[in-house]
Amino acid sequence: MQTYFQKSGEYIKPEYEDYVYVDTDVTDRTMQEAWLGGLTQFSRNLENAVILAESPPESSAKSYVQVEFADMVRVTRQAMLFGLEKRNLQDQLDELRKAAVRKKNTDLANLLNNMASTSYTVTDRAGSYSKTITGADSVAFSSASHTREDGGPAWVNRHTDGTTVNMDFDYDAVKAGHRTAKLILDPAGQEMNISLDTVVVRKGSPNMFRAYEILNAKGIPGGNENDANAVKMMPYKIIALAYLTSDAYWMMFDSSMKSRRYGPQMKVKEDLMLHQPDVNYVNGEIRWKATSIYDYGHSDSRSWVCSTGANA
Repeated sequence: MQTYFQKSGEYIKPEYEDYVYVDTDVTDRTMQEAWLGGLTQFSRNLENAVILAESPPESSAKSYVQVEFADMVRVTRQAMLFGLEKRNLQDQLDELRKAAVRKKNTDLANLLNNMASTSYTVTDRAGSYSKTITGADSVAFSSASHTREDGGPAWVNRHTDGTTVNMDFDYDAVKAGHRTAKLILDPAGQEMNISLDTVVVRKGSPNMFRAYEILNAKGIPGGNENDANAVKMMPYKIIALAYLTSDAYWMMFDSSMKSRRYGPQMKVKEDLMLHQPDVNYVNGEIRWKATSIYDYGHSDSRSWVCSTGANA
């Protein structure tokens, strides 16, 4: 064999990094997080009176459990001697890296693919299992019934203009997204000043092309009047995800709030470990393996506004 070609996708971008907070400060297999909400506002202090105190509301705990994911390349001894050894072994290591990135891109995109669900089924070569993706309030990432920590009215990050829910992506829907975000209050019922600056759509979808049209039109997209395009005046970024599975789904989020508290999370103990090659004594087979240990989910999705595009 004079030529061995590796056929697969070329460079694979870890696109999850554009919208996910990656936390590498992991020491325990099971990690629980809970948060104290903020205070409300200063109160008037009457002369010689005791200052009125308040207790910050506390969120429920969110658990992350580390899981090991792995892949392995196996080649025969003869393929090694006559094909790989005298050529390029780096391709095999690159394939392991690509497989790890594909898995993470898929996992984190599935938080958005299943944003209105509390769990979904994961299927891989090891079989199928159920992955729970509720937040600390035990509801889905996108919901009209998020529990507020101080016991106040539920907050909503399911896209709506007040009449239509889950609007399809267009100019009016982008504006309605800001309305939805404006109504989201913090755990103590105070204004959050959420500033949506990033649009997430499926790569190659009609929504992606419409997003670029809206952000680059001089006037109101599709309109006959001379009114200015208000959306164009905002500093929007478009993230086109290859691993979203629905053309209709779209989301907006405030990138300044991407943190350990808000939005999609990846808790990483081991990012990618490329192990030393192993030789099977019986048949001479050479094996390379790579492992990664992490969990993913979310605690609080207040910084995101989500739509299935169903217009209902």
